[in-house]
Amino acid sequence: MKSVDAHPVPSESPASRPERILVCLGPSPFGERLLREGLRMARASGGELWALHVEPPLPRQGEADRLSMEGNLRLAEELGARLFVRPGDDVAAVAADFARRHGVTRILAGKPLLPRWRTLLRGTLVDRMIRLSGSISVVAFSGVEALPPSRGDGPSPRAYGGGLALALAATAVGLPLSRVMAPANVVMVYLAAVLVAALFLGRGPSAVTAVVGVLAFDVFLVPPYYTLAVADSQYLVTFAGLLGVGLVVSGLASRAREQAREARRREEEALALHAFSRDLAAAASREAVVAAVTEHLSRMLGWDSALFLADGSGGLRAVTPLPPTAGLEAMVGDVHRLGRSQETTGGALGLPLEVPGEKVGVLVLFPRQESRSGRLRDTVVLQAAQALHHLLLDERAREAELLQVREKIQTALLNSISHEIRTPLSSITGVLSSLRGGAKAFAFDEASRSALIETAWSEARRLNGLVGNLLGMSRLEAGALRLALEPCDPAEIVAHVLDQMHERLEGREVETELPREACLVTVDFIFFSLVLVNLVDNALKYSPPGSPLALAVRRCGSASLVFDVLDRGPGIPEAFREKVFEKFFRLAPGGGGTGLGLAISKGIVEAHGGTLEALSRRDGGTVMRVTLPEAVEP
Repeated sequence: MKSVDAHPVPSESPASRPERILVCLGPSPFGERLLREGLRMARASGGELWALHVEPPLPRQGEADRLSMEGNLRLAEELGARLFVRPGDDVAAVAADFARRHGVTRILAGKPLLPRWRTLLRGTLVDRMIRLSGSISVVAFSGVEALPPSRGDGPSPRAYGGGLALALAATAVGLPLSRVMAPANVVMVYLAAVLVAALFLGRGPSAVTAVVGVLAFDVFLVPPYYTLAVADSQYLVTFAGLLGVGLVVSGLASRAREQAREARRREEEALALHAFSRDLAAAASREAVVAAVTEHLSRMLGWDSALFLADGSGGLRAVTPLPPTAGLEAMVGDVHRLGRSQETTGGALGLPLEVPGEKVGVLVLFPRQESRSGRLRDTVVLQAAQALHHLLLDERAREAELLQVREKIQTALLNSISHEIRTPLSSITGVLSSLRGGAKAFAFDEASRSALIETAWSEARRLNGLVGNLLGMSRLEAGALRLALEPCDPAEIVAHVLDQMHERLEGREVETELPREACLVTVDFIFFSLVLVNLVDNALKYSPPGSPLALAVRRCGSASLVFDVLDRGPGIPEAFREKVFEKFFRLAPGGGGTGLGLAISKGIVEAHGGTLEALSRRDGGTVMRVTLPEAVEP
């Protein structure tokens, strides 16, 4: 149940603050009438409706009263009242003190019709509240018969029989003691019996022990024996003292026992809520939150549960298994739409999971046994709604961040297109315009025409590589890369790469090294060849013209294969060996390209389950090393 005790009430001047209508709520048969009358008064005066429940330190309610109390508190929330819960025994004193502290202008309370004698002897709650509230107006609503007091589950007949047995046992102990000591001293045996009954049996059985003990003491230990008559009137004082002390001791002991039991129950609830909050804080996914909610509801309340979460389109989807229950789906839809709890004919209870401004879902409870605390249940529901809402906000934040990253990538791609693709397009356009038909086309000799055609061909291949890299990165970013894995011969892959790069490699000495023993590697032939092509192309760009290159393949251990592309360039500074694999990073800004080749290669290698790293060559230069996890014997 929601409570605003932790929120301080703002201090306002008497002239500026609105009228505050305070409704005192309890297990009253006319709590709904009080709330609706208070709401009408608040709306008429433009004020605020507050509701106060004074909770006694010891449970004094039966099951019917408890359910009525929880219904009143839930109605107060539905009507928009600010709900406060305060501990205390004296309802009138706590309510009057609360009203004075927080500037309440009117107090609404119920005045049940009591018998005349009870009104004269004990007074009424409203009378005490009027005396204690000072200048605050108290409005009393009467006309409803008072319910008989309910004390919950009383002691069993066996407990009363135990009290009687304790009194008789005290008499059996006291008879031999009375021969060696005065009867007045034997009274302590009966007091001990009363104390034991109060501690272990309850208030009623301890009172029975006190009364029966007085009678047994008179009959068996005070002369004349076996009669209620008393020879010495002084024993009357002993009887009265024994009875009075016995009743007081029984009341105090049983009250301490009840307080200890209630404190233990509240401690169990607090520890359960602490464990639940800890598990919710550690939950990093919806599945973890759902598991924590269902597990703790079963452990704390003994109820099975089912969870429905909003799907973003106004509907609900079940995220836990559903037991067959008649009318469950219709009830869940009504709870989600109306935002109010409902119950099916089969006993399933639907509770809305809501936070201010958003409906998160619906929690359905299937009782296996009676719930111990409605407020404990509502606290679990509120915490579950907040945890799910926080996860939803995190997902939205991640989506917004991902969208922002994609927008940056798109902007960078457009910039790359405008700067890098324009150059080969301009060259191709210039060559085609020079070779275009007409008399001017024949003005070039054969060598000039061949040179122009070669330029156009080279620029077209460069443009094709740029576009391929852009498309490859787009596929990696979208998660659309699908590998066709098959066992391949490393020698065949190397031969294919050298054949593709033969024109670029003219004038270069290329040294190849292959493993002596035959082996196969499981890769996508096309995509992995693209990786090696990008690495060789990168070595050509960042090494002096005419310097040698090397492409080596070797076994590493029993289940790894290593591909090395080696050059004799200036090398990569250690600070940049990780950054060269980032998108759009270029070690030499004027070196051309989009800065995507190594990023795409790393993504493809990692999709194969391998690694790509940049290392320094011992005699100068760079080693681009690809390590694949599986080498299979043919």
